[in-house]
Amino acid sequence: MTPRRKPRPQAVLAPGVHKPNTIFYLTPLNDEAEFVVKDDRNKKFVANTKDDTAVLDIGFYIQPASQDILATIGRGNNVDIVLTGRDVART
Repeated sequence: MTPRRKPRPQAVLAPGVHKPNTIFYLTPLNDEAEFVVKDDRNKKFVANTKDDTAVLDIGFYIQPASQDILATIGRGNNVDIVLTGRDVART
């Protein structure tokens, strides 16, 4: 029997949420992605849909290190949206 791998964060675009400068929203689809949305380090990127689902709000208000990058997502100190877990590469 093959050992089960830990699920990776999964998300989809969230319909029905509109904020200025937002390009898209990511809706968590599993517990790992839910943990990312609930992480205090990411709270400035969280918005709520009409049905009160917490989503990650990705838009032009994020100030990444490079103007050619919308947002960085990963582990480490130099990211905008923080992910945790051994399966996530450090930046």
